[in-house]
Amino acid sequence: MLSRLKIRTRLALMMAVPLVAVVGVAVLGFQTLQAVKVDGPSYDEIIQSRDLVADVTAPPEFLVESFLIVRQLAAESDPGRIAVLTQRLDQLQATYEERHDYWAQRLDGEPDVRFALLSDSYAPAQEFWETVDGEFLAAIDDGDRDEAQR
Repeated sequence: MLSRLKIRTRLALMMAVPLVAVVGVAVLGFQTLQAVKVDGPSYDEIIQSRDLVADVTAPPEFLVESFLIVRQLAAESDPGRIAVLTQRLDQLQATYEERHDYWAQRLDGEPDVRFALLSDSYAPAQEFWETVDGEFLAAIDDGDRDEAQR
């Protein structure tokens, strides 16, 4: 079929087919980049999902949930419930330490944030955990509610 065409037409086809293919690949690549670029639709979905998770969960570097469990333990008398709450408190402490170590390794380029996280907030958190692990849980184990509530 191509043998019936003039050489000029065959050369034009030989140039046009690869050119159309290159343009098609370029258009497809452009559309893909538009879909996955920062501030693109896929990026916005990822950010929205991350923000939703952050809004409905307590951050591991935040001790509010741990403090709540301490308060619940101080008021609890059921040994089964005390065991469950103590286990949850241990999980929260392990998660806190894990996330603290994670951020300690990754904030090299942010000296102000690094100092705030590793010094300003970590010292009071360590004091909290030392009190919980030492005096508080010992009072709970002994059944001394008055000492635990101090």
